[in-house]
Amino acid sequence: MEKNSQLVVVPIIPELNLLPPAEKAKEEAAVDVNREPEYYEISGMVLHRLSRRPMEGVRVVESRSLRSTKTGSNGTYQLRFKDKPDSLYLRFALDNFMEERLIVPFSVDRYHSTTLLPEPKKLDFIPNSSFDAATQTASIENDILVRTFVSEEVREATRNDSVLFKPGIQLSLFPPISTSKLGSGAAINNLSLNLLVGYSEGLKGLEIGGFLNIDKAEVTGLQAAGFANITGGPLNGIQASGFVNSNKGSVRGIQATGFLNSSRDELLGLQGAGFLNVHKGNVKGIQAAGFANTILGDSTEIQYTVQAAGFNNFAFETGYGLQAAGFLNTAAKSFNGLQVAGFQNTTSFDLNGIQVAGFINTAGGKLRGGQFAGFINISGKASNGLQAAGFMNVSENLNGVQVAPFFNRAKDVNGLQIAFINVANNVNGVSLGFLNLVKNGYKRLEWTYFANGYHGFYFKTGTRWFYNIFHYGKRNNDLQGIGYGLGFAPVKTKQWSLNIEGIGIRILEDLITEGPFAGIETLAQARADIAVKLFWRVEAFAGVDYNWFISERYDRDTPHIDNRLIPVDARTRDYDFLHKSEWLGIHMGIRLGK
Repeated sequence: MEKNSQLVVVPIIPELNLLPPAEKAKEEAAVDVNREPEYYEISGMVLHRLSRRPMEGVRVVESRSLRSTKTGSNGTYQLRFKDKPDSLYLRFALDNFMEERLIVPFSVDRYHSTTLLPEPKKLDFIPNSSFDAATQTASIENDILVRTFVSEEVREATRNDSVLFKPGIQLSLFPPISTSKLGSGAAINNLSLNLLVGYSEGLKGLEIGGFLNIDKAEVTGLQAAGFANITGGPLNGIQASGFVNSNKGSVRGIQATGFLNSSRDELLGLQGAGFLNVHKGNVKGIQAAGFANTILGDSTEIQYTVQAAGFNNFAFETGYGLQAAGFLNTAAKSFNGLQVAGFQNTTSFDLNGIQVAGFINTAGGKLRGGQFAGFINISGKASNGLQAAGFMNVSENLNGVQVAPFFNRAKDVNGLQIAFINVANNVNGVSLGFLNLVKNGYKRLEWTYFANGYHGFYFKTGTRWFYNIFHYGKRNNDLQGIGYGLGFAPVKTKQWSLNIEGIGIRILEDLITEGPFAGIETLAQARADIAVKLFWRVEAFAGVDYNWFISERYDRDTPHIDNRLIPVDARTRDYDFLHKSEWLGIHMGIRLGK
């Protein structure tokens, strides 16, 4: 037979028959309904899944009683039991075929023969194509610890029809030196005390091992080992070991170990490890590790979890909950909740929640919530919320607020940018910073002449509601000025506009020899002007300005050297080594821009 063949188990009609003794069957015309039966019987058939033909030689074992048989040439089987069972735990095995396990529950009228059609239920988890029952069985039998401490004789004896061991209590040094002898691997124990190594089919109760506990199927209760626990099926309870817990099925309870926890299917509970937790499947619980937590799920699964690690948390699927790590949090898909890391948070797709990192936050998709980083925040698509960083924020689109000391970048901004430098394509809101560069925003280059003879060039960039002004000007060849200011245009139509601005100008006689910060020679201006479109992008404007001039260039024995800038009708006041002047002026000019 091919190794990849599959097995179908068809319990055709599990029958519970009350049979009289064989020697009296022909003599009795009627059955005494008050008499206890001598045995109970269940029957069924095994078919090949592909050909649908009956299969001969399939081992059929009832796990609790260890009653076993093989199918005949017609694929049928029968099992008899002295005690009335509540339900049957059936195993079907044949070389090169996947092992099947079924629970067959039933009830019966004790006075009449009864036929039941059970609803089969797989005992072992089969989460996806990469993990199935055959893989699970093979992984337990091929585990290096199992092969090292459980002899081939003991493992093979489990599948031997002659081995019938009634489960209950097991005392073991290591297999086969135990009360179960060669049958330990087929028993489901209520109590298992293993001085060194224990080996059984499953556990419903308590198992304590000095070194290693091995259960091939389901564990319900408490499993404690000095070194490791290995379970082939689901865990419903607690696993505690000094080094490793390895579970090939779901976990509903607690795994606690000094080094590594490993599990599959579904985690409902807590994994606590001194070093690493690894789970393949869905998580609804808590992973806590000294070094790292890892969740490797299926593409259809969603993780509801809390991950706390000293170094790294990793979730392969969409996550809901909390990731907290000393260094790095990674969500391979979307994350909904809170990520907190000493260095970096990464979500490959959308983030619905908050990222807090000492250095960098990254959301590959949309951000709905907040990003807070010591250095940089990055959102690959729209950012709907708040980005706050110690250095810079980057987002595809912004619907909210970006705050950084140095740099903000977004294509389309619907909200507020606050940084030393803000860069955007379009802004429907406000960019507040020393330099605002908006591709489709407000850009103007203009030349302005004042009534006192001072004139200069201005470059304006930003949005009409907030733009930066950079200035260079001069008066004849004796004075120069460099300045910076802010402005906005509260009224703007196709033909005319109103601009209100404030600007500070550093006045120098010689910009090169004196430098821009030699003494105080400052002119502050508040100005308003109205511009009229002439043609294309050219505007003519005129307006009024109010000026404050403060200078240290004052000596009571000599005239002010900057009287060349101050009109004769200015209001002046002298202080010790300080001169202040105020005046109202007019200006006009030409403006070019969008």
